[in-house]
Amino acid sequence: MSKIKLGSQSSLYPYPATVISVEVDGKKNFMQLGFIGIVNANPGMIGFGIGKHHHTTKAMEKGMVFALAIADEDMLIKADYVGIRPGDKKV
Repeated sequence: MSKIKLGSQSSLYPYPATVISVEVDGKKNFMQLGFIGIVNANPGMIGFGIGKHHHTTKAMEKGMVFALAIADEDMLIKADYVGIRPGDKKV
């Protein structure tokens, strides 16, 4: 594989499978983030974007506590599932 020059940018590459977890209406909710990047090194900060139409945004707008995880190989199938399954739909 040949080297790929990305230039100067403040993003992680390749994008990791990143999952955010919040509580919405008393239930645990998980969402895969499509974009996440490094904002600052000291203090450590990251930036990510979530569209207003997502179920997870309800809790984020209320200032709720959230957890962020980068999925490892064993968690990729579960991370993929929360990336395609809407949180406001019943199973």
